[in-house]
Formats: sequence, structure tokens, C-alpha cells
Amino acid sequence: MTHVDTLDPHFEAAAAAASRYAWTLPDLSMREKAFVSIATDLCAGNTGLALATHVEGATRHGVTAAECLVAVRYLAPYVGQLTTARAVGQLRREYPEVRAIDGPDGCEWGEGSLTPRERALIRVATDVLNNQTVDETFELHLGLAVAAGAGTPQLRAVLLLTAEYGTARAWHAYQALRRWAQR
Repeated sequence: MTHVDTLDPHFEAAAAAASRYAWTLPDLSMREKAFVSIATDLCAGNTGLALATHVEGATRHGVTAAECLVAVRYLAPYVGQLTTARAVGQLRREYPEVRAIDGPDGCEWGEGSLTPRERALIRVATDVLNNQTVDETFELHLGLAVAAGAGTPQLRAVLLLTAEYGTARAWHAYQALRRWAQR
């Protein structure tokens, strides 16, 4: 049973189709898709159903709940402390391995288990959904993503994943990416 099973059947079918499509995007690894999906949830303040659904999907694709916690904590400066606290609380309630993590060890904030490319792609997603102007920080994070090995196909895939929370924002980001890539 999924978290959307109890919702409107038409919405459930559409959500399931979108989810299947997102998880089959060829240009991102499963980990990258999981972490970008978590970033989009937290940017929108969705620490309930959406986050639970994406963490569930991540764990089905080999990403541990503890690694999802690392991503959530890494996102704190981009999404705010309150959103992060709610997300951490939800993960601790639902996943025993997350409850077992206590005490600072450095990698809990993402330095140890998120790759530079994963961190950069997460930041690109936060720029699209939080910044809305896709300005200098967007360009900085695009550059960091490219320096970490991402190419235009991977950046486009991140923007496609952000469209779940606003096609207009994603469209503006696509245009900004196109201009940036032409330089």
C-alpha cells in the first residue's frame, strides 16, 4: 500500500504514473533522483505525505533512510530550520535506523555520504524552487554541478523533477540554463 492509495483514484493514477516516469529518468542515478525529490519536498515545506512517499521510493531503490536523513540535514540552510526539524522528526518516527542515529559525527550533515555532485544537484533544485529568480546562486550551483561531473542532460533532469512543484518555475530555470550553457 502506498501513501496515495487513500486519495482520489484519478489522482492516485496520475501520481503513480508521474512517479514511475521520474524514477526511470536515465540521466540521474537513483540516489540523485531520491535526493532531488527530497529537496523539492522540503523546498515546498512538504514534510508529510510527499516526503514519506519519496523516502519510501528512495528506500525501494537502494537509498537508506539514514542517507535520506543526511540529505534532509544538508538541506537545512536552504529550506530553513523548522522545515528541517519537521522532516527529521518524521524520519525518526518512521524508520528505526534513523532513530538509532544520535550524536554528531560530521557526516550526519552530509559531508560524508553525499557526493559533491549530489550536493550540487540538490542545490540546483533548491535554487529553482526557493529562489524563483534563478539568479547568481543558480549559476554558481550550475557551475558546481558541472565541476562535479554533471552535464546538461543531468541538469535538465533535475529541472524536470522540480516541475512537480511548479512548471512555471521549471520553465524559467530551463531558459536560464539554456542561456548559461551558451556562454
